[in-house]
Amino acid sequence: MSILHNILDVPLPYAVLIDYQHATLLRHTKTVLSYIYNKHLKPPHRKQLDNKLKNQPFPHFFHRQMKSFQDFSYIKAVELRNLLFYGFLPLSFDFVNIDQLAHLTLFICSIRLYHSQPPMFGSNTRDIADKLFEYYYKDHNLFYDGLQNHVLHLHRHFRVQYENYGSLANVGCFHQEDLIGHLSKNVHGSSYYDSLVVHYYSIDFALHVQNYRVEDQIKVKPVDLYININVNNYPSIVQYHQRICRCSNLLTCISTYRRCLINNRMFHSLIYKKRGKSNSYFISYNKSTTDNIKYFGRIILFFSCLNRTYATVQRYTQIRSFSSLFKSSPYFFLLEKSLDNLFFLLSKEPTDLQDIVDVDYVFKHCIVFDFQDKLVATEVSAYHEHD
Repeated sequence: MSILHNILDVPLPYAVLIDYQHATLLRHTKTVLSYIYNKHLKPPHRKQLDNKLKNQPFPHFFHRQMKSFQDFSYIKAVELRNLLFYGFLPLSFDFVNIDQLAHLTLFICSIRLYHSQPPMFGSNTRDIADKLFEYYYKDHNLFYDGLQNHVLHLHRHFRVQYENYGSLANVGCFHQEDLIGHLSKNVHGSSYYDSLVVHYYSIDFALHVQNYRVEDQIKVKPVDLYININVNNYPSIVQYHQRICRCSNLLTCISTYRRCLINNRMFHSLIYKKRGKSNSYFISYNKSTTDNIKYFGRIILFFSCLNRTYATVQRYTQIRSFSSLFKSSPYFFLLEKSLDNLFFLLSKEPTDLQDIVDVDYVFKHCIVFDFQDKLVATEVSAYHEHD
């Protein structure tokens, strides 16, 4: 029972929504990760982990990435989100005791399921996430001393909050804080405050969740035409063109591009040299509507043919399930399903196989980590959260 139960006229989380950015990220995540870092990591391992965190590339739309633990005093909620959701598990695997890390992974998977958009397991998402946190909560005192507080208890209410309001990415206080700061400074001298309110308060959220027709949802626009390329040097494109088109003039039939807008999200290719250190070319995809297998690879280039847009993708092989790394842990059977849908263990080097993928079958950007002699890929959790 919450200590606020008798004060508020309606129990949590009905009267007051729990802001996961404060409760989960700035409080609990910051506390438990600092505990592990200071109590369970040797000084050389701390230095190695800090270097990995600072140098980890992300897609270009991640305005904040990750900070080292040395800079935790100045860390932002978004940086903690990226650390909790994506970076800490693969980058700390070699340094943290497997049972300690498996227990923390219960929390990571639970929050990511609550945050995922669209729901990863449909209507069962909230039940799976709640069960993961239940076991994390139950065994918390086995791994942490004196951290079983009210902030930890608040997470028990996430199931009801998720059921009522959807993804955690939809609920946050920083929209309002940002708006108040903008109005107080009036930096740009804008008089269009109605647009600012809609943007910062996510009032347009209802428009995003409506069931539009499929043709209205899919917005594809190849950009950044690239003419200094010889398509004949790409056998996969030549062969695909022969399958779908009867013309004999390959150079006039096909146009190549460096980037492409897919479902209002910009994807880069390897021939786009202005990307800097960002990695927006590693994706998850499948090859057709009847193909239920999820593939991973990096986009070499985009091309259009017969009014359709395609991506030439160099595929990486999935070696084994990521959850198999936790088979020795007592939490393995709890983690197996969630872990294998969140993290993917891939070969270090790409295969020689190049897939021609209709951009309608491109799913999401992936964040890729060096992991021993392999790669770990994980998809972006949600795109619309205020960053």
